[in-house]
Amino acid sequence: IDPEQHELYYQVKETLLRRNIASQCVDTNKLLEQWQTDQQRGADSFKYSLQNMSVAINAKLGGSPWILAGEQQRDLIIGIGAFRQNRHQYLGAAFMFNNVGAFNQYAYFSENRIELLAGAIQQKIEDFTRIDESPRRLIIHYYKQINKEEEHVIDAVLEELNLDIPVYILNINETESESVFVFDMASPERMPISGRYVVLGNDNYLLCNNVRYENYRSIIRDFAFPVKIHIHCKTPNALTQAIKLELLQQVYQFSRIYWKSVSQQNMPVTIMYPKMLAEIMPHFKQQGVTEHIPTNRLWFL
Repeated sequence: IDPEQHELYYQVKETLLRRNIASQCVDTNKLLEQWQTDQQRGADSFKYSLQNMSVAINAKLGGSPWILAGEQQRDLIIGIGAFRQNRHQYLGAAFMFNNVGAFNQYAYFSENRIELLAGAIQQKIEDFTRIDESPRRLIIHYYKQINKEEEHVIDAVLEELNLDIPVYILNINETESESVFVFDMASPERMPISGRYVVLGNDNYLLCNNVRYENYRSIIRDFAFPVKIHIHCKTPNALTQAIKLELLQQVYQFSRIYWKSVSQQNMPVTIMYPKMLAEIMPHFKQQGVTEHIPTNRLWFL
């Protein structure tokens, strides 16, 4: 897309958001190109684009196109992601979910400051407590390795709220720049079955998160790298082997509730959504626009 047109897109979206109106934009050039390709091949792939758009529109209007099966627990899951542009880092933080993947709310801030992150986490815990009882545990999906200062700030928030609950912190990132890879030599594509994981030691794991499923034959078009995950918890005896497996499965399942497409993603929405938000927000020009944006809807999909 032409950069000028791209900025115009953000201006239109910003203007509508100031009036609490969600929008769904369509690139006509892409649609025409897809239609022409379908005509040449005798295919009908446009219907899949309609499926993706309908899912996104549902979520933008506050709906939940699908959630995970299972019993809802009093788990608070907070995702923190980042987008870097021109050496400046913009954070979209504190995306709040429950254990079945239902989205509740988000908070955004444009500076990489620990106190803002701490305030966002505290606010989300307080919001959760108002709706339900205190969470039985806090699970944080973090886009990078958490440092001592950030960990201390989270501990201080829990202490201030008088919450004695285990806090599980998962550092989740892709492995393009890593030297460890996983291959399935029995597969023609060498891609491992999705959902398999490898233990690297010291609570580090490689999770295969792709579109190759067991006992299911389909054309593999995307060759996603495994996801590297480090699990950390300071609460004594709280990080059992069963809990580690549960947390890994949760990361995998949260990759399947991406509401911009019907396809499974390589990364969980707890990391993807904050990154998407952080990429869009710097383009908004008017002061105070964040005050008008609904934080309980995924308008940016």
